[in-house]
This record gives sequence, structure tokens and C-alpha cells, in this order.
Amino acid sequence: MVRNVCLLLLALILLAGSANAAMKPGSSAFFANLNYAIGKLAETSDNVDGGFVGLEYQKMDWTYPVSFGFSIGYGEINQDEEADSSRTSYSMSSVPVYLGGKYWFGEDKVQGFLGVAFGMYFSTLTLSVADKYEGGDEWSHNSETATNFGLGFPLGVSVSIGDTVMLTASYKLNWLWGNPFLDNNLLHAFGVGVGFSFGP
Repeated sequence: MVRNVCLLLLALILLAGSANAAMKPGSSAFFANLNYAIGKLAETSDNVDGGFVGLEYQKMDWTYPVSFGFSIGYGEINQDEEADSSRTSYSMSSVPVYLGGKYWFGEDKVQGFLGVAFGMYFSTLTLSVADKYEGGDEWSHNSETATNFGLGFPLGVSVSIGDTVMLTASYKLNWLWGNPFLDNNLLHAFGVGVGFSFGP
């Protein structure tokens, strides 16, 4: 995993060329992100993985390298277990809606960023059980929901490709306060994305 991310970053840097799509004072950008997510389910005490997608808008109004904006996403982690007489499927989904900012550093073509975001999350845990002796095709479902405050801490790198496109690689620690479905309230996301900048 780490080796693949390093190779991806190297390829992005080599492709950057004379690009100038970086975040700079007065500019704005939309980002679309695709992530690998992992968290520890309270129901099983196991580390469970899945996927996460997100959309984000950032604008840098200041002369300082700081941008502000909002983001929304959807993530899901899943686990299947088999016992002697039944199959059980756990699925936890989460929708975070955040406001936040990022501090940008580095050259125009290759920039690093770190930030913080705050908002609400909406989570659902669905427990599905099928009886093997009944053919295993009839599932019974039970769902619970939870809503509370959340924090996100992104860290990553952005590489400009051409005049308007930025490619990103990032890690984001999501702290979902009081989430009854996660053992430690944490959801980790490792991802790549594409951004489209506009403005001066």
C-alpha cells in the first residue's frame, strides 16, 4: 500500500511539467476524492474496511496560504461472518457534512496541505442475518441510526496537471464523536482525488 502511494506521488510529480493550477490567493477549487476506509466495529471488535467518496469546495480569499470551504461524503465499511447455522453481514455507512480549512505549503506545482474540518455526521448500522438451513437466501435486516458532531483532519499532497487540474493523495482521520457503531469513534481514510481550480 505505502509503496503504491509513493509510486503514484512520483508519477504525479513527473507529470506536473509547467502546470500552474495550484491553490493561490483568489483561487477556488472543487475536489472529488475516492478513499479506502477502515474502522473498528463495536459489534465485533474487528477492524473492518470499505470505501469512501467525497466532494469538497475550497476558496483561498486571503494573502495567506489558507483556504476555507465545505465538504460532503459517503462512506461504508462491511464485514461478513459465518457460523455453523447462519451468515451475518454488518454494514456501517456514514455521511459527514463539514466546514473547514486547509493550510497550503510548497511550490506552485507541488503543494502539501493539512487542515481541520468540523460538522455533523449521519451513520447507519445494518445487521443482516440469513439462516443456512433455510437456503441462505432469506435475510432478516435490523438497522440503527446515529447523528452527532464530527471532526476531520486531512493531510496530503496536490500536484498540478495543466492549468486547471490538480491530482491529490491524502490521509484523513475522522473522529465521529459518540458513534455507537465504532469501537473508538475513529474512521481512517486513505485516498486519491482530482481537483479543478478556477480564478486568478
